[in-house]
Amino acid sequence: MRYKFLAIWTIALALGSCYDDKGNYTYSEINEIIIDTVGKQTEFEVYQFDILDIPVDIRFALEEVSDEDMEYRWTIYSNAATGNVAAEVIGTERNLHSVIRQPSSADSYSLVLQAKNKLTGIATQMSYTLHVTSQILSGLVVLHTDGAQSDIDYIATPRAVPTVTTSRHIRNAYFTANNQKLPGTPAFVGAVRVNNQAAINSVYIGMQEELYKVSGKTFELEYLSEAMFPVKPAVYNFQHFLALSRTANTQFIINDGQVHNIAGQSPFEITFSSALETNEALNAVDLAPFIYIPAVFSSTTKFEAVFYDRLGQRFVMRPQNNMPTAKLMPFIAQASSVFDVNDIGMDIWWFERGYQDYGYAVFEDHAGGRWLYVADFNKAMDATMAVKKCDMRACPEIADARFYSTGSRGPVFVYATEKNIYTFDYDGSNQAVLINEPFGQNEVITAMQIHKPYATTNDLGNADGTLLYVATWDGQEGRLYEFSLNETNGYLRDKKPLEVFDGMGRIVDFCFKVQGVGVGS
Repeated sequence: MRYKFLAIWTIALALGSCYDDKGNYTYSEINEIIIDTVGKQTEFEVYQFDILDIPVDIRFALEEVSDEDMEYRWTIYSNAATGNVAAEVIGTERNLHSVIRQPSSADSYSLVLQAKNKLTGIATQMSYTLHVTSQILSGLVVLHTDGAQSDIDYIATPRAVPTVTTSRHIRNAYFTANNQKLPGTPAFVGAVRVNNQAAINSVYIGMQEELYKVSGKTFELEYLSEAMFPVKPAVYNFQHFLALSRTANTQFIINDGQVHNIAGQSPFEITFSSALETNEALNAVDLAPFIYIPAVFSSTTKFEAVFYDRLGQRFVMRPQNNMPTAKLMPFIAQASSVFDVNDIGMDIWWFERGYQDYGYAVFEDHAGGRWLYVADFNKAMDATMAVKKCDMRACPEIADARFYSTGSRGPVFVYATEKNIYTFDYDGSNQAVLINEPFGQNEVITAMQIHKPYATTNDLGNADGTLLYVATWDGQEGRLYEFSLNETNGYLRDKKPLEVFDGMGRIVDFCFKVQGVGVGS
């Protein structure tokens, strides 16, 4: 009994000691971080490439902590079940002020703010919901330069793109998407979009020294020249690009007077062929930086594209052949009395597809006179490819003309000097008439195109041939003018521009990027 009593007493003493010791511990409250969202917006919708601002109200449980002692991190990630959009830190300040580069998506994004006290390690976080809508649908991609570096702007107006209700102008889109400019000498910009292949949606930016392939939806860099040319050309001197956006897609690029192609592109094909060789009927060629692609399928024409050889002063073509190494050839022997496409004998100034899908080209004879030649390259190859030739030697300022463009819905042909724009009635009077009012005193024209989207999806065809875009440079600033054009005679409907987009460098080139249908922009 004595031992039993001692055991009970010992246990009681121990329990008593534990109870008494409870008051010996010291507890303190933590300085909790509170992100106050009561009555504040936590779900946002923004256009891709727009700036998102989110002000944040932060309180602390005990005492204020200065922002110097706090660490903030904004991270965005997609809520899509599948996809390859990686999480990205887009801000390190309390209040978010960031360009949203993420592509548009049917799924939302989560934007998470983490706030951390650097002295104590105490942290908290808050999640916001973000919906991103694409601004990059159809529209113009404008290549401009400051002389040392270049960039592209995206421009869409309701006149050219009916789905756009107000004009959009995304400045320096390449820099915004990639955080870098484009070094080197700018040459061209071109686009390709195949409706039934969502993956084929790209913009090619050609610097003379480097080719950039960027996403047609985000302008993010995808590939450089090295990845696109498994057989590297001896010289990088990129000059022109053109693509035929059909189910069986074909792309052509001219580099240093030679043409490379992608024939029947698949969604996974990104590499250009070696420079196309010539067949036994041709010697060496030096191709001018112009490309004509027929509107009808090559199964009809028996050729894929037409080029002009500056050495032989003749048109040459790439025959119908899905093999990427098909050889360049002359046309079959010609019997036309108008002119011989195999023997032009003049220097070329310009060449493109226009009204009735004919090929239009401007040549200069040995005496310096200019001529407009028209050929039907949109039919089965035969001995009568020539349509007509027009003597432009008496046209005003024609010797100073530097820019040319043709319409698609009527016999419209315009040319421009550094200051003036003329419409040339090649289908009637053979006379040229000045159509523009003077630009600014120091402004000179640097590029000009009649709007030809070559697409009917999304009502793009409504504006076909009805707009004239003119780029100017005043030594400090590049501008792009949008004019309303009469598609039947080439006169401006109003000599005042519909809209002017400014703030760019010297504009070198621009192209129209088609949105396509189905998936993405």
